[in-house]
Amino acid sequence: MEDKLLDFLRARREAAAEAAKKAKEKSGYAMLSYYHFKAKDEPYKNALSVLKNEGMAELNKSLRDEYRKYTNDLKVKETTQKEFQDIVGKIEVVGEIIIFIRENKV
Repeated sequence: MEDKLLDFLRARREAAAEAAKKAKEKSGYAMLSYYHFKAKDEPYKNALSVLKNEGMAELNKSLRDEYRKYTNDLKVKETTQKEFQDIVGKIEVVGEIIIFIRENKV
């Protein structure tokens, strides 16, 4: 089952990188999408590393810790557009992984 999770993480990371690349090419207002999708690389990379090197139990702990950190970082009144896109992109990734694990009983 962990292989299915690894495939999911790799595929989602690649899709986010492609979306970031396309948004950057458009520039202008699309740069907000670029920041959003570019930010997703870090949590996908971390999840892949933790899963491969430390296992599923540590990944679950890491995801909970990251979720708390990112949601605490989200202070809309004090956040720029770029920072907002970065934080929300990371929150999405952590949420996607948690939901994938739950739905696929990994």
